[in-house]
Amino acid sequence: FGLLFLNQTSFDVIQAHIHFFNEIKAVPQVIVYDNATTIYDIRKKQYNQRFLLCATHYQFKPQVCNPASPHEKGSTEKSVSVVRKSAFSERVRFASLSDANDHLRECLKGLNNQRVHRRTEVPVLLLEEERPEMYPLPSLEFSNYELRNASINRYNLVEVYKNYYSVPDSFCSKSILVKIFADR
Repeated sequence: FGLLFLNQTSFDVIQAHIHFFNEIKAVPQVIVYDNATTIYDIRKKQYNQRFLLCATHYQFKPQVCNPASPHEKGSTEKSVSVVRKSAFSERVRFASLSDANDHLRECLKGLNNQRVHRRTEVPVLLLEEERPEMYPLPSLEFSNYELRNASINRYNLVEVYKNYYSVPDSFCSKSILVKIFADR
């Protein structure tokens, strides 16, 4: 599975998890992370609160690899390299992020139906074998958004992450509550 985002915020990481779980129609019991600075503060040795809410909602256990411990990472680095080479070595320009994600999705379909070194089956069939060991999807999807107070300026604009959005003239108040999602 892979998904491209414009940013690398915790909202984007959580949104990628939501898409991943929906794609495989299950939730792994444990997910191992390498260099997960967006969701884990290595100095404080603690996870981002929003990410922990997501992990609790889906009931998976997050596990962070130790720095400079390649034996803990499995084949993560190689997998990223294979996907990057397959999807983006010949084609590097796209009309939109959506087009790039469509291209990535098609490349991954091909990769997931090819036999992998030292594996008995193709990844799609191995996933089917592993699915009974995973948790079922919860009936409700995790609400991945942030609420933030924002001030309306004299031009009826509100600033959110250095972008300005217009607000109808009928809003007389000087502040509003903004609901921010990963993609809008």
